[in-house]
Amino acid sequence: MGLPGVSSPSGEFESPLRGRLWSEIAIVLALGLGQSAIYSIVSLIDSVTRSTPLSAQTTTLNPTLNNRELFDLIYQLLGLVFALAPVVLVCFLLWNRTAPHLTRLGIDSRHPLGDTWRGLVLALAIGIPGIALYLGGRALGIGLTVDAAGLAAHWWTVPVLLFSALRAGLQEEVVILGYLFERLGQLGWGRWRIIVSAAILRGSYHLYQGFGAFVGNFLMGLLFGYLYTRTRRVLPFVIAHFVIDAAPDGSDSSVSVCDDEKKTCEAVDAHRLVVNPAQKTLTVSGVLPHYVVAELLKTASPGSYVKDVASLEKKTQDASLANVVTYEVKVDEFVWPLDAETEGKAGVHFDPSKRVITFAKAMDAPTRIALEGAAAPKEFRTAIESLEKKSQDGRVGAIWLLLSYLFATLGELCLSPVGLSMVTKLAPRRFGSLFMGVWLLSSSVAQYAGGSIGESWGKITPVAYFTLFVVSSLVGAVLLGVLSFPAKRLMREVH
Repeated sequence: MGLPGVSSPSGEFESPLRGRLWSEIAIVLALGLGQSAIYSIVSLIDSVTRSTPLSAQTTTLNPTLNNRELFDLIYQLLGLVFALAPVVLVCFLLWNRTAPHLTRLGIDSRHPLGDTWRGLVLALAIGIPGIALYLGGRALGIGLTVDAAGLAAHWWTVPVLLFSALRAGLQEEVVILGYLFERLGQLGWGRWRIIVSAAILRGSYHLYQGFGAFVGNFLMGLLFGYLYTRTRRVLPFVIAHFVIDAAPDGSDSSVSVCDDEKKTCEAVDAHRLVVNPAQKTLTVSGVLPHYVVAELLKTASPGSYVKDVASLEKKTQDASLANVVTYEVKVDEFVWPLDAETEGKAGVHFDPSKRVITFAKAMDAPTRIALEGAAAPKEFRTAIESLEKKSQDGRVGAIWLLLSYLFATLGELCLSPVGLSMVTKLAPRRFGSLFMGVWLLSSSVAQYAGGSIGESWGKITPVAYFTLFVVSSLVGAVLLGVLSFPAKRLMREVH
């Protein structure tokens, strides 16, 4: 009874009774997305009725489930596997006896490359506006801060997060687009009635993130639903959803560090640090290096004390080995930064009762750096050290660096010689050498563009820096995918 492009062709199987079909839909939703929608509504009511504004509240995705690493991993994997039960159920309910078995869910393997590049295009089209809606919702105070990677840093953290993104893509797109569109179409619902209802459901189970998340996912649901009724292929939407969820969130960490009297926040160099004087917070994107911590502590120390340390360094270097140099600490807040072992190596000693530092050797650079930040306010020091520790969760294993080089190398090996061969075959014979030169020149242009992006390191946050590479790579992949079709047609004419 459904419209073409929404329900399966008539005669594939005998439709169940309407009441039984509604019961089936209720059971499928109760096992997954419907349950999430109810919990999200309750969670939003809880958040709205609190005294803290929505924009100041945080919700965590993929939280740690156990303080023991092995059992945390086990619980994470169990949760992800069992969350896919509704997907397996709808595959069972709509299974065709003859191949392809899952066509009623919009799943087959006929066009893997086409599905992939369509999914990447969708991810780009949805991801950037989605980020804008998220930030706009927070700015308007109608959205919570989303911590997308609540897991501690382990060797398995990134694979589990990627598995979680895949789980979300399969669960949402297969159940909503594949199953729900099919069943509601069989119940006689019209195309736009199905699209709008499914979009509302999609937005409702994101309500725990705030009203902005509802609006963004509702609009995404409208677009996905409309495109699905045109293509009847669910895999591009699964790929797009996976790419959007797998995109890094930056592993931001934030603590309260500002000091009104000393104006500490105003002096911070914010290449990867973002200062919010209104909320008195300092946020780091990525990992906070130790040298940045030392610079921050130096910035927070009194200027006169920092000058004394520089003068003291010069005195220790000018003094003979037979003499010692002493310095009396006059600032009120002072924390001796060296342990006993480091003191022995550096030839320095601190008497806390007299607040006197004694040097038997010339002051080395590590000692000077440590002393420059020793007079930072205690509260500020504690907050910065806490921020440094929290930011370490943003580290990933070296294997990901090796894999990135591996994929880049494979991509270059596949593209460069194959592309050069294609150019020489398609170019007019008289201009073959010229077009070979143009092809090689394009590589130099790409190297120049990569170098230009590399120069932005330290000028923008690490998240924005690596996002430039990801976006430029995706755009290049999409362009190559589009150009491959006319190139293939032309190559058929080459003998």
